[in-house]
Amino acid sequence: MVTAVAKGNVTIKATTADGNKIDSCLIAVSAPVKISSIVLTSKGNVNSLKAGSSLQFTATFNPADASNKVLIWSVLPGTGDANINGDGLLIGAFVGTVTVKAAATDGSGVSATYNLNIVEDPTITFIYFEGNNSWPVVSFNDLLQTSASVTAKKGSFENELRYGIRTLTDGVIGSLPPKGAAIDSNSSLTYTLNTTVNTKGYNISAINVYTSWPDQGRINPNVGLSYSLIGSPATFVKLGTMAFNASVRAGLVAPWTKSMYIGPIPPGVAAVKFDFGENGGENAWIGYSEIDVMGAPTQISALKNTTVSQFSTNATNGELHLNFGHDVNNALITIFDVKGQQMLTKNVNGLTTTLGIQNLSKGVYIVKLLNEGKTQTAKFVK
Repeated sequence: MVTAVAKGNVTIKATTADGNKIDSCLIAVSAPVKISSIVLTSKGNVNSLKAGSSLQFTATFNPADASNKVLIWSVLPGTGDANINGDGLLIGAFVGTVTVKAAATDGSGVSATYNLNIVEDPTITFIYFEGNNSWPVVSFNDLLQTSASVTAKKGSFENELRYGIRTLTDGVIGSLPPKGAAIDSNSSLTYTLNTTVNTKGYNISAINVYTSWPDQGRINPNVGLSYSLIGSPATFVKLGTMAFNASVRAGLVAPWTKSMYIGPIPPGVAAVKFDFGENGGENAWIGYSEIDVMGAPTQISALKNTTVSQFSTNATNGELHLNFGHDVNNALITIFDVKGQQMLTKNVNGLTTTLGIQNLSKGVYIVKLLNEGKTQTAKFVK
């Protein structure tokens, strides 16, 4: 192995162990070619991405024969946020603007940026209810009642979380006080689920938030909803915003409202976060009476590789096109729905394959690739 140290001509000489044979050659060592400019492109040349989805970035170098093409990828948050790995694969996290940056490591100081808009996933489903005269039936066995911990971030008022956070998850709904918690704008609650007992995380089927505050002046609270997966428990992905647009509140015997999220959420959830008063919604001292997160333990392998850049999907016209980024040999492809139910399996070989998905319903699906004992995952929407 010969390693160039400095520019110039050098003679390499080799001698056998017994000294009987000697040979040599002349090598010209040139100076390393540094990068003068970088151009970033995204797959499909898009400028927007749904929160929770992935987007592959690539770089073109000038000159093309630059000696060192290793880049440092990063995201500069604007009004939104995202995460990017060392191969340029970005995952949208929070709605808003972000800037993707790739910086050269050859000492040239050259970098390039790409502006991207993270948008809400239009396939998410929120349902809103208003009730009066009788309290609704809420869950006595949702996941938050056995959650490992809850972290509260207070907003404008020091004592806003009075009456106790845990009353929000006790399966009992009623007037505030004593039930529930008065929560101010710019507050958040993060519930870490019990992943010690269920190390693969959870499949979430529904998230219900109930208010109970008989005040006609508090008619437009918003709650931002996010989740994290077992492979990256500290990285939260935005689902959307729960809006409580109650038209009449004061004077009801038992005024309450409910916003319900029914999916999709990928399997393997580790934590759920609620941001109160998001997007300028009126949330000053709103009384929340109950928060329920419904679901069950995930039954498939923990999603530790959801950001693997080499594994990509493209669903079109009833077909799912998979690109593994490298040749696979007798690998196993499995498709799951968001509830963790197995929908399809197939053994595959080579760099790419195509699967028929005509019989799958519209929705979000997880594809798992098992190859040589290693698991990679990707998501697609039909």
